[in-house]
Amino acid sequence: MVVGAVGSHRTGRRTGWFELDITIGADHRRKGYAAEAAVVLLRFMFAERRYHKMSGGDLDP
Repeated sequence: MVVGAVGSHRTGRRTGWFELDITIGADHRRKGYAAEAAVVLLRFMFAERRYHKMSGGDLDP
């Protein structure tokens, strides 16, 4: 079962920043999946990849 997608793009290794995107399917929203996905990706990008700045895209309700 696919609930949604999470990812980073527009990464700048030299500047230390990345952009974060999370998409959750309509049937799976308001169940905490986006929050859990954000925590996992942010921990990876900040702790493992050593980035130090993040930008998020527009929110689509």
